[in-house]
Amino acid sequence: QQGNWDMTNRWSCSPGWSWYGGTSLLNAQNQYAGVAGIWSKTNYSGDLSTRFYTGPKMLPVPNTTTVLEQMMNFNLTLCGDGKDLRSGYAFLVAPGGADKAQLLRKGAVVAETNQLIMPREGHNRWLELTAEKIGKTVRLLFDGQPLLTYNDPDPLPGGYVGLWTENNGILVPRVTISYAEQRGQSLSGLLAPPVVASGLDADLGKTLEFTEGVAGWTSLDSEAPVSKDTQVFRSPPGSLSYQFQPRKGAFPVLISPRLHVSGAKSVSLSLRASLPDRVVLTLMEEDMSRYITVVNIPADQWANLELPLSQFKLATDSSDENGKLDSEEIGSLTFTDMDAVHAMSTDAEKAFQKRQFWVDDVKFAR
Repeated sequence: QQGNWDMTNRWSCSPGWSWYGGTSLLNAQNQYAGVAGIWSKTNYSGDLSTRFYTGPKMLPVPNTTTVLEQMMNFNLTLCGDGKDLRSGYAFLVAPGGADKAQLLRKGAVVAETNQLIMPREGHNRWLELTAEKIGKTVRLLFDGQPLLTYNDPDPLPGGYVGLWTENNGILVPRVTISYAEQRGQSLSGLLAPPVVASGLDADLGKTLEFTEGVAGWTSLDSEAPVSKDTQVFRSPPGSLSYQFQPRKGAFPVLISPRLHVSGAKSVSLSLRASLPDRVVLTLMEEDMSRYITVVNIPADQWANLELPLSQFKLATDSSDENGKLDSEEIGSLTFTDMDAVHAMSTDAEKAFQKRQFWVDDVKFAR
């Protein structure tokens, strides 16, 4: 896996609609850069077809009111090696936003077409992409119509299926893989360290001090920028800063990147607010079960919080199959201002002041 892959909302204007998706990481210049890709666990051989639906994710640009929604780089790989997404047959749809599609065989372009007309307004548009290898024929279908065909004199025998993008974020609500047979060892067995589950606690015991920008944290409100603040911090060289305006129809929620904290018993962090505030902290499991706790924060002071996970209770509008917070299933940590919750749905004319959070020294521990 490369980039951030998780259950995520597609539209910041309607955050209740969420699907599985991947996003390129933010670099030091607050640009979404690099590959976001994920592989099948199964190795397939013989005839193979993969169909998936996809669309662009709305990406807030930190420190601005700009939101990116890019109809580009919807890519798929067949017969890959499970490591290099340009291995095997790599299908590139609208690379860099161009009206074209390419097929790479082991990294070399073997077929290309300029017949693609990519919709430019993709806000509510889902694309259906199908890649096939049937005998010697390799082809790509766009919305059910053949777009690209290549006859390979030496067909690749098989491999893994990869879904990916570059410098972008995509949603993948549905994937269907049809195959002749499975073969070999699963990808998780090949790539994982001797104890496969060890990756589940990769973030455990690490203190996040925001030395490299915003570290993948994002906002669900396109008008609420997330940035690194080098002037206000609990520990140098900076903290995570989040500015927002509570208002009707907005959903200003600060959300962490994908967490791996299996075995955690507590979370500690430093939190500061520009106004006296009540803040809802939410731990969300991968199945979208939400466990919350509410903390009171004074104005312009660092509150150093030590919170046992047992303090987080299942939200009244959420459900969980076993009714308890499982650390191995925690996917994200979010912060929500109580005034923002009230303003989001109220019809009152009450004006809520613009405010700012600072977050530093986030750490999950046993």
